[in-house]
Amino acid sequence: MNGPEKIALAWLVRRNTSMRTTWIKARLGMGTATCFAAFLKKLEEARKGDWGHDAWRTVRSIQ
Repeated sequence: MNGPEKIALAWLVRRNTSMRTTWIKARLGMGTATCFAAFLKKLEEARKGDWGHDAWRTVRSIQ
């Protein structure tokens, strides 16, 4: 299962490295989900109270 924390971590890696999404998904054990970009977009658009907002806020502060 891909919780918001894992998606947030994938977002952080994707935005700060040149690693391909296939590499990121494999290393994080995210399977072969084809909606990887959709999850990242959903996380970026999360507002307070939405799915992934807390994880998104935490990871955003790491940049």
